Amino acid sequence: MFSVISVHCIASQRYGYFADTAYFFCLNFWKGNTVWLLLPDFKKTTLEILDSMEQNMTSLQLPHDFGFCMTGDCERSNRCLRHQAWLLTDGQKPFLSVLNPRHIASAYGSACNYFIPYEKQRFAKGMRHIYDNLPTKQAEQIKNGMLRRFGKTRYYRFYRGDQFISPEEQRYIKELFEACGIAEEPCYESYHEDYLCPPRIRNKYE
Repeated sequence: MFSVISVHCIASQRYGYFADTAYFFCLNFWKGNTVWLLLPDFKKTTLEILDSMEQNMTSLQLPHDFGFCMTGDCERSNRCLRHQAWLLTDGQKPFLSVLNPRHIASAYGSACNYFIPYEKQRFAKGMRHIYDNLPTKQAEQIKNGMLRRFGKTRYYRFYRGDQFISPEEQRYIKELFEACGIAEEPCYESYHEDYLCPPRIRNKYE
């Protein structure tokens, strides 16, 4: 019989997001069995949440060189895609890329440069209409600001929609709008939600 403490430890390792509610369930993920303790009325709801989490991670297409993180004692491991992806990794691949624990030993928590939020992000695509409603002067200022920040090659990849625009890059573009006195939101052609930025599309000129 598992104690409440051991239940919390196992659940927090396997499903960090649900560590706060681990007092009423336990996951024995080595055998694939689910053992429910206390508050059985919550079983259905929590199981649906966990199943959804499994499905999201299973459908996630990770790059072949994606770096996993085995560091479970990091304060942000339950919110880090690298660690959560590691917990859900199966044994199909004989080799994996893993962050060196000794390299990141001094960078746990908020100081870690390799942290990736374990949540879907909204990536923008295409900027062909971003200047449509802007005065010519402000449009030129915004374009020049993006060229300085992103460079000519990446700017035109963004413009054509060959490369997705990250939330951080979208914030910078929004700041350029605000600096030029433009209150409206930048106009992108489409959006895509995912854990990682989708790979860029190579056009015939590359």
